Amino acid sequence: MYGPISFLCEGDWDLDEFPFLYEREPKGEHVPWSGSPARPDASGQQLRSFTGLGAPLLALPGAALLLLWNGAHTETAVLRSHQIVVVLSVLIILWLTLAALRSWMGEHPPFWVLPALFFGTVLWPQTRQTLWSNQSAMLGTGMILWLAIARRDENHPPSPAIGALLGLGLSQALLSRPSSLLLTLPVLAVLAWQHRASLRRWVPALVCCSLPFAALWLLDNQVHSGSPWTPPFAVIAADIARVHGIGDSALSGNPGVGLMGLLVSPARGLLVFSPWILVLLPGLWQSGRSREPFRIALLIGVLSTLALNAAYVDWWGGDSWGPRRLQELLPALLLLGLPSRLDQKSSFSLPDLRIVAPLLVLSVALQSLGTFAYDSRWDLAHSATMAEDSAHLQVSPSEPRMWALGEGVLADSLRKMARGKLQFGWDNEITLAMGWRYQPDLPSCAVLRETDRFPREESAATK
Repeated sequence: MYGPISFLCEGDWDLDEFPFLYEREPKGEHVPWSGSPARPDASGQQLRSFTGLGAPLLALPGAALLLLWNGAHTETAVLRSHQIVVVLSVLIILWLTLAALRSWMGEHPPFWVLPALFFGTVLWPQTRQTLWSNQSAMLGTGMILWLAIARRDENHPPSPAIGALLGLGLSQALLSRPSSLLLTLPVLAVLAWQHRASLRRWVPALVCCSLPFAALWLLDNQVHSGSPWTPPFAVIAADIARVHGIGDSALSGNPGVGLMGLLVSPARGLLVFSPWILVLLPGLWQSGRSREPFRIALLIGVLSTLALNAAYVDWWGGDSWGPRRLQELLPALLLLGLPSRLDQKSSFSLPDLRIVAPLLVLSVALQSLGTFAYDSRWDLAHSATMAEDSAHLQVSPSEPRMWALGEGVLADSLRKMARGKLQFGWDNEITLAMGWRYQPDLPSCAVLRETDRFPREESAATK
C-alpha cells in the first residue's frame, strides 16, 4: 500500500520514508527480515518495494481518490481504498472466468462454479486483505484466457481491438507476476497458430500495446536488481535461500518437496484448502490425452507454473493464507477440468453433483477460517530474520512448519474461531499488521495526514 502513498506524496516509487518496512521484531528486537518485500535497491541508496509494478499501479487510482476527499486521510483510509480495489478486481476476475467458461463450453457453466471459485478459494479471504500481486496478475491472465478462447474458432480471427486488449492483458500479467507468462504465452502461441493467416490484422496492435509496458518492466528490474533480466521477486527469494542456508538462488528449493507442499501440505496445499478441485482431476487427466491445441497450451501453462513454484526456495509464498502462489491457475484448472464444446461427448463429462456438494461445503468452511479467524501472527512467529550486521542468523525454519498439523495454520485459526476470536467487516489483523510493536513516523502529505495503521506498544503487549 505504501508505493501509491510515496508516488502521491513525492512523485516517486521509493519507500525511503518507510524504513520500518524492512524490519520486524517477532523476538522483541528490530532486525531486517529476509522475506520483506521492501529492501534497499541495487545501488543500496534507496528503499524500494520488490513486489513488481502491477499491483501498485492498479492501486494508485483508489489512493488518488482520497485527494478529492476532505476527511481525515489516515493510513487506514488508504488501506480501505486498496481493499475496494481488491473487491473490484475479484469481481472482474470472476466475470472474466465465467465469460471464458461460457465460450469454452458453449453454454453456461454449472451453477456451482461461481461459488466454488470465490468462496471455495483464497479469493474470498483476500477481499479482507490488502492488494496482492496475485489478484493483479489474474486480471491480465483472465483477460487473455477470455479473449483467446472466444476467438479460438478459425473462422473468427481477432480484430485489432482484440489484439490491443490482449497486449494490455499480457502487460498487466507481466508487470504483476512475470511467472504468469508461463500460462499466457502458450495460449497466445496457439491463438497465433490458429489464425496465422490473419496475423497482420491483430498482432501489430498486440505488440504496440505491450512493448511500452515490457520496457517499463525491464527498467524496473534494472532499478531493483541491477539487471533488466532479474525480476525483484528473484532477489527476495535468493535472500530467503541464503538466510536458510539452502542456496544462493531463488530456485534452490527441492522441487519434489515443493510440489507436494503446493498440493497437499496442511499449510499451503491447494487440494487441502480447496478440496473441490478434486472433482476436476478426471478432466485434467483427459486433457493430458487430448490433442485439442488450447487444452495442450493450458496444460503446458499449468505444469510449467507448478514446476517453477515447486523449485522456489519459499514455495509456501511467505506470509499468506493458503496456496497464494497457485491461485493464478484457478481459471485454467476449471477450463481443463470441464468439457469444451469442441470435445467429443464421450471424452469429457460434468462432475457429479453428489461429489461436488460435500467437497464444496468443506472448501467454504476452510476458507471461512481464512476470512474470519486468520491473522499474520502465526507467520510472524515462524519467520526467518537476519541481524543488521548480517552475521547473526535467527532462523525459525519455515518449511517444517508448513507440514505441521496440530500447530499448523489451519489448527491455529480453528482454535481462534473456537475461542470466539473472529474478525468481521474489514478490520483484519493481517491487514492492520498487528505483528508490529512500535508506532512509525510517517511523512504527512495531501493523501496521508495521520498515522493510525500500526498499534502502539501497549496495545501489542496485550496480544
